[in-house]
Amino acid sequence: MHTRSPAVAGAFYPSDPQDLDRELDACFTRGVAWSGPAPLALVVPHAGYVYSGPIAASGYATLAPLRGRIRRVALLGPSHRFGFRGFAIPEAEAWSTPLGVVPLDRTALGALATRPDVVASDRIHAQEHSLEVQLPFLQRVLGEFTLLPILFGQVDLSVGEALVQQLWADEATLVVVSTDLSHYHAQDHARRVDAQTVADVESLQAEAVEQSEACGSAPLAALVAAARARGLSLHAIDVRTSADTAGDPSRVVGYASLVATLDDATTAASTDATVFDLHATRFDRDQRRHLCELAHLAIAQRLGLPAPAPLGGWRADAWLREPAAAFVTLDLDGDLRGCIGTTEPHYALGDAIMRHAVAAAFHDPRFPPVTPDEFDRLDLSISVLSPRVAVPWLPRRDLERRLRVGVDGLLLESGSRRATFLPSVWEELSSPAAFVAALLRKAGIGRDEWPANLQISVYTTESWHAVDVA
Repeated sequence: MHTRSPAVAGAFYPSDPQDLDRELDACFTRGVAWSGPAPLALVVPHAGYVYSGPIAASGYATLAPLRGRIRRVALLGPSHRFGFRGFAIPEAEAWSTPLGVVPLDRTALGALATRPDVVASDRIHAQEHSLEVQLPFLQRVLGEFTLLPILFGQVDLSVGEALVQQLWADEATLVVVSTDLSHYHAQDHARRVDAQTVADVESLQAEAVEQSEACGSAPLAALVAAARARGLSLHAIDVRTSADTAGDPSRVVGYASLVATLDDATTAASTDATVFDLHATRFDRDQRRHLCELAHLAIAQRLGLPAPAPLGGWRADAWLREPAAAFVTLDLDGDLRGCIGTTEPHYALGDAIMRHAVAAAFHDPRFPPVTPDEFDRLDLSISVLSPRVAVPWLPRRDLERRLRVGVDGLLLESGSRRATFLPSVWEELSSPAAFVAALLRKAGIGRDEWPANLQISVYTTESWHAVDVA
């Protein structure tokens, strides 16, 4: 197996495994604690451990809850020795450190190699330290994982953002950006410059970050832009200079560790917005009965049976002409017999109920058409949906944690793949993990997939059974 040997072991960090372990222990001891959630991405410095190690350790300590859950690390950093436009990936199959060998994700690297802005070159990576110094930290906190190392050359912000979005494919992939901040200012001036860079990162000003004095400004700005697009936040947890650790205060280098997270406040606001004003209060008992009568009438007419109940002047009622998204569900002897509807208000409410009732009875591809002898045994229920609320992309485990069991309906879309579960499905799939897994399967999305282009929508329903309003 073609393996890259460490280039800066013995210089930036110890080459002896036991000495390296002791050095890592010292770095974590001098790090800063973080009380927030485990990050979705990480920004860490890349100088010698004596200078930047404690600041890097502050960032890496946040990954402890993710051990065993992260299967791939996309490691992005600047090239210090070669100038080029685009990106550089290695040709090797693995990278080694004094702590062992880390396999590279050759499938992903092979796909990247087909891009015209990507060069595959072990020569460019051979002596580069910005990525290598991160490996011992990653090995310590994550254990086993595959690596996707990419050096940034001159890259337009939009191109860099698109690459980060592509790499940030699922919750099992961690994005790590390696960058130092300002270089060789006096301590006081460096702190002012770095404070502005950190403020730009935290306020998601990717364009300003791109022009900053951070040596890894290109990958850092790309991450900021991608985080902004995903509705994430970036938080600084440790910002220091080399003078704060081991260096001369007249000529310092700035360091920072930052984490990308989905704020609970942001998510709570999105979740609260899914509680629709009409939930369980829009329709009185008579209106609910009217809608059930419409559904029964439509099915009976298609079967050539007499209308089951007089409908009076329902056609003149204005509330029936309001656009609405709805589903009609049919059960027979306790088993599902058909369920059809829309998540968008394509039809007036009365028309929608009649259309969906006929479709559920005769056009649900999972079942044969309803027969006349089944009509009187059908248990019919209606669900009228609230407007859908789009939820910013978030990792699967965070979505599962925030779904309200028995309350939220969920719609997942990825390209042409699309599926929804009404809140009534919670009766069969009572755990959020099972609910989401089954919905992914229904949409034709692999159980381990969590696409970067996944669109997530949540809604509520007002639902009732015909028997309860008869």
